Amino acid sequence: MKIAHSENPTIAQNSLRTFVARLVAMLLSVLTGIVVAKFLGPAGKGVYSGTLMAISIVMFAPAGIATAFIYALTRQGRSLDDLLPAAGRLLVWLCAFGVAGTIVWGALRGFSLPVWIFLAAIPPSVVLAWQGSLYIGLGRMRNLNVQSVGIAVATLGAVTVATIVLHLGASGALFGWLGSLYAAAFVVVFHALRLGRPSRRSDVGATVRGLVKFGTPSGINLLLGTLNYRIDSIILIALLGIASFGVYSLAVSFGELLFMLTRPITAAATRDIGVRDLVASGEITAKVIRVCTAIAALASIVAFTLGPWAIHAIYGARFLSGALPLRILLPGIVAFATAGTFAAFFIVQLGKPQVVTVINVAMIGLQALACLVLVPRLGMAGAALASTLTYVAGASMNTIWFCRVTGVSPRDVWVIKPADVRIVWHESRMMLHAPRNVRVANLSSNG
Repeated sequence: MKIAHSENPTIAQNSLRTFVARLVAMLLSVLTGIVVAKFLGPAGKGVYSGTLMAISIVMFAPAGIATAFIYALTRQGRSLDDLLPAAGRLLVWLCAFGVAGTIVWGALRGFSLPVWIFLAAIPPSVVLAWQGSLYIGLGRMRNLNVQSVGIAVATLGAVTVATIVLHLGASGALFGWLGSLYAAAFVVVFHALRLGRPSRRSDVGATVRGLVKFGTPSGINLLLGTLNYRIDSIILIALLGIASFGVYSLAVSFGELLFMLTRPITAAATRDIGVRDLVASGEITAKVIRVCTAIAALASIVAFTLGPWAIHAIYGARFLSGALPLRILLPGIVAFATAGTFAAFFIVQLGKPQVVTVINVAMIGLQALACLVLVPRLGMAGAALASTLTYVAGASMNTIWFCRVTGVSPRDVWVIKPADVRIVWHESRMMLHAPRNVRVANLSSNG
């Protein structure tokens, strides 16, 4: 293991710091879910989670542009000054399309309060869809970490006041979430304008076209990826109703905590995956996948053992039926916890989002078919089984494609090495004890 000195945090240090921040944000999010579930019950939890799920699905277009921002800031070496005018124009367009689409939906299906909440949430959701790309592309993970914790604190506070103090039900919880969303979006816009000055010399039209050209397939991929994570919930709502979804969403939320444990490492490594050459990028990607899989596997053992007890103790008997789906989901979540790392390599390093598209389309078809067969027979457990089978298949497809491009063996992708453990342990100790100006070898070094 090589020792190096640098003024910039290493991937491992960024990963650990981001991990801590995301862990805090995750715990706060869990507390918010507990408040909603205990005080609103399965139906109220279903309304709250369903609205958040809907906004996450339709944010595929701005999220695709976010991927284009990362590509422009890393592989293309563009400055934030050049990108800001185009970002402003795209923000107006995306909000206009989103508002128009929601109004059409409301005219056809009716304007319920969740629809109005959804409509109001579009502008800040677009901004926050770009938040991660801004800070990852600029190498400013600390700002992203602080803001992630901040929005989680604000959401917990607002939802708690709305449901417990003011007794406003699911609508109040949604209003609290909406207020937190706007506050966080304001911070991002304010900070972006401080970090960069919109360039008057920038060819805004050409920049917009470039971002849209790259971002469109990426956005489609993100939509398909979101459907991969949500198609089981969508079909379950259609077949079993919103209250069953309220219970199942709890199992999904518990399982997805494993994704949150590994995403900080991918976020910290994405910039290096993009700027390094193909060989070095492949080595970094494989190393991140090994570490993330080991972390997810260890956490899944804990979740499998303690999950049912935790659901009963925290949420009560009304949600205990979510324990079996949680256990069934865990193997698939472990297998697919590194999907974002594979996607970062295919999109940011290779510039080929179509690889992710093909895999996502195959997974959606498989999961939808499996859900339609298994949910009527097994209920929530059938949805969980369909998801696990699909996630394992998706991980296999990602591995085959990645190994074919890079020449890395599947064993090097999935089997943790002693050197990986030593690096993580060494970086953890350095973060706790070393002076700030001492930096050590990171996940991108050979070991």
